[in-house]
Amino acid sequence: MCEGCWGEYGNPVERFEGFEKVVEAIKAVYGEDYVGGALHIQIDDFNVEDMHFDARAEERIKTEAERKCFDLLKGLTLRQRASVLAYHDGYWYCDEEEAHRLYATIGKVCPCNRQ
Repeated sequence: MCEGCWGEYGNPVERFEGFEKVVEAIKAVYGEDYVGGALHIQIDDFNVEDMHFDARAEERIKTEAERKCFDLLKGLTLRQRASVLAYHDGYWYCDEEEAHRLYATIGKVCPCNRQ
């Protein structure tokens, strides 16, 4: 994924329930295939719109890791998909203790939405 693709979705920075589970599922797919295997279109090319999570995409799935990742991503909103893939690719991160302290000093909440 390129940073410009993430920008097309408004550079979302959003943590949500199950966020870490999705990150681990993405890592597992890349652990099997460095270009994302059957999910290359979704996780490597950053095609996160619903139309890329249809039956045709599902037919390409070959491994348990791909199945788990596909199912988790399919259950997310477009914004959540963009956010978690950008996090995985290193476009944003949250050093929770430091970031939360800094945001608190200016009366704001860290973009990761966690306190």
